[in-house]
Amino acid sequence: MKPKTILVIDDSLVVLQALSMKLRSRGYRVVTAADSSTGISLMRQEKPDLLILDVNFPTDSWDGFGLMTWFRRMEESRELPIVVISGSDEGNYEQRCREAGAVGFFLKPLDYELLLAALRQALHQTPEEQALVALPVVDSPPLRPSQVERPELVLLVEDDKSLRETLELFLQSEGFRVTSVPDGSEGLRQVIATEFHITLSDMVMPNMPGDQFYKEVERVKPHLCRRFIFMTGHQADPRSDAFIRRVHSFMLWKPFPLCDLLTAINVVWKKSQSGPVPSPGLSAKPPLSLAMAAR
Repeated sequence: MKPKTILVIDDSLVVLQALSMKLRSRGYRVVTAADSSTGISLMRQEKPDLLILDVNFPTDSWDGFGLMTWFRRMEESRELPIVVISGSDEGNYEQRCREAGAVGFFLKPLDYELLLAALRQALHQTPEEQALVALPVVDSPPLRPSQVERPELVLLVEDDKSLRETLELFLQSEGFRVTSVPDGSEGLRQVIATEFHITLSDMVMPNMPGDQFYKEVERVKPHLCRRFIFMTGHQADPRSDAFIRRVHSFMLWKPFPLCDLLTAINVVWKKSQSGPVPSPGLSAKPPLSLAMAAR
């Protein structure tokens, strides 16, 4: 059966990546656009079966309402099902989108199960036609670090649900076995139970922030501290900068391309396999980092 094609138009690269992976895992063919002009071109070229559209674009191009009006005038998209996603409903967006012909409206962060159910209904699919095709979870005992050439077990600690799901899907697609939790407290419980190869942690989280989580891991399993990668959207934060320099860890600045995450994992894993664990008392050195401008 030929897969249904979905066009996603959103200016957020994180949202595009998350939706692409989630939809592809359910057997859809996905094309994406980060601006209105590209979206119009892809609509004509790809002739999708359904459109997922963000309402707002922070540019001088058309917003989602303008695009919906344009698509309803185009012969090839006049009857196309349109599902709208938005970061807020402050401007009575949902009612306006419904009046413009949208078949669904969802606020970010997205509830993917509800979204998938709406897509199935709009495309007149059965649950079997929207079958999960993601990589299966391998239920096997953890491998010791000395048994593997590359890391396999990843602990992901991130309070942002949308980003956490994005990173988890991406890492699973790359062959990693991922345990994801929303805060440092739960992360610590996982660390005590499992010997993770890589720990990917946000810096700013409720209950237990990243630096405190690191200190607790340092207390119970200090050898795992060499395998930390931190993420933050708060640049020029003196506390985070001082902490990262003290512990010599790898920092990723949000939003970051997912390929940079793979680079970070490879670098941190190789460094963790050689040399002694650095003492927290060492003088500060520039941390390993990658520039994270949105692309």
